Amino acid sequence: MDEIKHFNHNHGKDGRFTFSSGGSKSLQKIASKKLKDTNKKYKGPFKKARKNADKKR
Repeated sequence: MDEIKHFNHNHGKDGRFTFSSGGSKSLQKIASKKLKDTNKKYKGPFKKARKNADKKR
């Protein structure tokens, strides 16, 4: 029963601050999108760095 109470508590007042599975999923999507964007921006340097690291190993 505690889980249900918790769920209802998180969906009270304004629906923005939800930590249910749905809320965290959308947050994860946003975070992964940001990561992908930054990876695109810095692809060159990261790839070079990774190659160098592989050589050192």
